[in-house]
Amino acid sequence: MYDLETLRMMVKPPVGIYRRPWDAMQIQAPRVVLGEAAIDALLIGYADPAAAQELLLGTFADAPAPNVPCSREDGSYNMVSADGSPCGTGPQWGYPWLVLRYLWDAAPDRDWLERIYPHLAGYLDWWLAHRRDADGWLGHACSWESGQDLSPRFGDQPLGGGHPVHHLRPVDLHAAVAHAAGTMAEFARILGRDRDTAGWSALAGEYAGRTAELFTGARYADVDARTGRPTEVDDVMLWAPLGLGLAGSAPAAALRAAVRAVDPTDLVWPMFVWTAVDAAQALGEHEVAAAVAGDVVERAYRFWDARDTDEERTLPGVACEYWPTSGRCGGEGYGWGAFGVHLLLGVLVGARIVGDRLLVRPNLPAALRVPGRAYRVRLAHRGRPVTITLRPRQDGVDVDVDGADGADVDVDGRTVSLGWAEQGEWTVCR
Repeated sequence: MYDLETLRMMVKPPVGIYRRPWDAMQIQAPRVVLGEAAIDALLIGYADPAAAQELLLGTFADAPAPNVPCSREDGSYNMVSADGSPCGTGPQWGYPWLVLRYLWDAAPDRDWLERIYPHLAGYLDWWLAHRRDADGWLGHACSWESGQDLSPRFGDQPLGGGHPVHHLRPVDLHAAVAHAAGTMAEFARILGRDRDTAGWSALAGEYAGRTAELFTGARYADVDARTGRPTEVDDVMLWAPLGLGLAGSAPAAALRAAVRAVDPTDLVWPMFVWTAVDAAQALGEHEVAAAVAGDVVERAYRFWDARDTDEERTLPGVACEYWPTSGRCGGEGYGWGAFGVHLLLGVLVGARIVGDRLLVRPNLPAALRVPGRAYRVRLAHRGRPVTITLRPRQDGVDVDVDGADGADVDVDGRTVSLGWAEQGEWTVCR
């Protein structure tokens, strides 16, 4: 409840340059940032996919430029690099194309896809025109644009987060463009844009290949174009090719030990948690994914639900910016701090709606796999409630799916026995 109420605060009515509802990112200094808007849309989509779709449509369509620069209601820019150019977050921050695919699957609205498609194409075209060097490699104008402000990945930045960092060829950026182009090829196919389909597919192949070139044989590494050599800085965002489905067998084998060794307490920001969880799931390391997601949910929700205030922490009852094990959690009223919605519903319960199908891949952390207990959540399918109940057994879990208030659910006997991280499927009748 705290997370969803926080997210409701982020959605503002049309004003100024924003002709549609817009995502304010946080209550302290409201502004539109693509990465944060994408995450907020993902989370809102669990309750109201259509509203989340309109929110992302507005993010792209009402932006003052194709790259969706960070902006305020009056049209002023919030993120300007040291060279004077307005910047917006790149396609790897907030994984917008992962979110777009989630939202399309949950509510396949062709009219929405027709309306947003040109803006998505314009965004990617802008990145290829303005952030691609003569050799075809991509880079950021500054670390702000990457979403990882002042990250050591980009080297010394004496001018701050706006310092030029065009020299770096980031792994996650190349992987995200490959994934985005592949998703665009699928969207173009759905819309009957055959010529576009071929072009996007070719682009996806090109940047999947470039992503593969950034694998050293032991790990993925950013490359410094000034030296042509991989950098020494390691970072969880370098696992993006795993989570985005771009890593082959060699990278998967090389990175498995690192993924297994991840310490959940080191992951305090939504993007890092998301990347680690998706990488673990892609490798079939479902216990790691459950441990990370469970630790963050426990850490965040124990604090959100506190009955007393603590001067050393932000206020309970509202999602905040990130989830450290101690100290302040950034600012209160921060949309992506509600990422527990996805970790709980999408990872631990493992629920995902794809058209008229409900997929459930339950993966509770070990401490919650207690026979005799029951865990219940309610989702919405096209405005109708669907209740999922997990009942752990000694060797797995029984899953009940029920409709209510006229929502018929065909579940072939309603109870399905699954192993942990095994997927079940139900048809949600119209």
